[in-house]
Amino acid sequence: MEERQRQMDDKMRPDAGAVEVSPGDVNDGPATTADKALSALPYVLPLADGVVFAAHLFGAFPEQTAWAQPLAAVLLALRSVPFATLVGFFSLSVGSSNPQINKLVRFNMQQAINLDIALILPGVVGAITGAVLGSDASKLAPLANAGSDVVFVALLAAVAYSVGTSATGSFPNKLPLLGRLNRENPDNQEGGEQ
Repeated sequence: MEERQRQMDDKMRPDAGAVEVSPGDVNDGPATTADKALSALPYVLPLADGVVFAAHLFGAFPEQTAWAQPLAAVLLALRSVPFATLVGFFSLSVGSSNPQINKLVRFNMQQAINLDIALILPGVVGAITGAVLGSDASKLAPLANAGSDVVFVALLAAVAYSVGTSATGSFPNKLPLLGRLNRENPDNQEGGEQ
């Protein structure tokens, strides 16, 4: 009877069914060259979702943005595949909690997810403004263009900082708000202090 009660108690424990991770399974060591290169890949997701904010910049300054045209074409092609960014989002979410992936790569996955989520707000504001103003929305086109330009340039700056910092093997945790979110994430406690 006691054995049966112990089995029932074991099943009711909060950590019942939890995956046990041994210290050898956690990859928190120094980043290798491959890890540093892999740290840049997650930022394709926010760039793919944020390229729509670059339309005005590419149209207004075609000569100055010619270097980015091939990248924009690839990102737009990625956006044209149904659910590609959604699959990418969930893949990064799952991958960022895998302890066998190096901590630097996991940190960058989480930061790319947060950047992608942050891009939702300007898109929603633009959609609501357009819906509320209707045909009068064209009067605010200069303001909308300036806002889109700021969002895209801020995204590029955040991605450039993150990729550049990761290339040195450091954690890109100095971004306002986003760096704080990643530092407070329990999976990134050590990474936020480096």
